[in-house]
Amino acid sequence: MEHNVETFVEKLDRTLTDEQRELLLFLYKNLHVDELSEEEQSFFVEYFFNSETLRNMAVFAIALVEIIHEIEGNIPAIELEERLANSEEQRLYYERKWNDAKLNDLKHQTTKQGNVFHVPFAKYKKEPGPIIICLEQTKGMAKYTEICKSMVLPLFVTAHREHRDLYIVPYNNLVHGHYRFEKGRLNLSYFTDFIECDVASEAAIIPVLQFVEGLLQKKQQCTDADIIIFTEGVPIDGRRLVEPSVKTMMQEMIHKYHIDVSVIAMQENNFKEQYFWFADKVFFAEDAIF
Repeated sequence: MEHNVETFVEKLDRTLTDEQRELLLFLYKNLHVDELSEEEQSFFVEYFFNSETLRNMAVFAIALVEIIHEIEGNIPAIELEERLANSEEQRLYYERKWNDAKLNDLKHQTTKQGNVFHVPFAKYKKEPGPIIICLEQTKGMAKYTEICKSMVLPLFVTAHREHRDLYIVPYNNLVHGHYRFEKGRLNLSYFTDFIECDVASEAAIIPVLQFVEGLLQKKQQCTDADIIIFTEGVPIDGRRLVEPSVKTMMQEMIHKYHIDVSVIAMQENNFKEQYFWFADKVFFAEDAIF
């Protein structure tokens, strides 16, 4: 991997400082840059030199990887043991329902030719659910942009290792497109667009949750999806999140796709706990940022 980095740096007639080498090697490892074509790797290395944002993201990400266990231990989670127990019971209930439904499908789709039964087992196979990052883009989030984006980098490793799609969905009061990295593999066009995206406005959470539901509906066979929401913690439509119709929508989506929802809020004193009742875990990023 280090040989690859040095090779492409030389081709571009560049020199690396020790810090730049460390950052570039980190990105190569976490983003699996060495799996790209030579032309794409040259582009990535050139982009690295030209993008201060990407270099800053790498600095933050390296620091976060080193302290992530400490963060998880020290940052409080807004979650009750009773609710955890209920969630597990509900998860098992819906998993049994899912299995029963799929077994029913197998029964009806099985055909017989002579004494040979053709059973479509491939349709029964579960696919690993995607990791979906919902990244709030507001004026208040502007100062946290690089740290939030840096937290996404290590998730490429998880997605790649577990053969899961990774989606990044920037949002404010609307969803302005999304980036899909199939099985955690790097797409340079999407990746550079993600680094440079900036659509500051007020943030509404319901549109992005509805958008996520639409993504999951296209993956009928998936299970155990993960949603990670980066937010200031005060969406303009927060009061609607406790309305019966919205609660029903969220509960059905969580149960159907076995979703685990994590929220990373920027500051504890700005966070409205009641609006994020559907989260399994809430982390406050202050210790990582300051």
